[in-house]
Amino acid sequence: MGSREVNAYTNSDVFHLVRMAGGWGNVAGPGIFMLRVALAGTVSSLVVGLGGAAVGAIAFGTAALPFLVCTFVGFVFGATGFYRDSVRQSLEYLDRYPRLLQLHLDANYPTRGFLRYERNQLNSRYFGKSWILQSMLICSWLTAQPALDVSVHSYY
Repeated sequence: MGSREVNAYTNSDVFHLVRMAGGWGNVAGPGIFMLRVALAGTVSSLVVGLGGAAVGAIAFGTAALPFLVCTFVGFVFGATGFYRDSVRQSLEYLDRYPRLLQLHLDANYPTRGFLRYERNQLNSRYFGKSWILQSMLICSWLTAQPALDVSVHSYY
């Protein structure tokens, strides 16, 4: 494949969409997070929706409205549950590996100046005060997952 073919491929809209969703480039963290939230919400909405439809069919003889309501509730609880668990895990990893997450925060959000943060700002108490910082930390934690997995597994 010549350089002209590579450039045509990498400049396409499809490549940028795959890049955002697949974990390449500056928007990798937010793209990965959005896909994981959608997946968690969809799976929980299916499970809760089907359960609600079964109960609705037994109790009322119809499953349409119970399924609709339960799928909505399932998606909301699944997505918020995933978000809360992600916040908890990313804050724990920030206390363990502050420098690594600082580098990923700066890579995902270069205009925020995370490399200028002091050591006392890179902890769960500081990031726990702002939902904006927590959201940025989650996305950066997701992009740091391969490095974190290597460092965690190297201890065992």
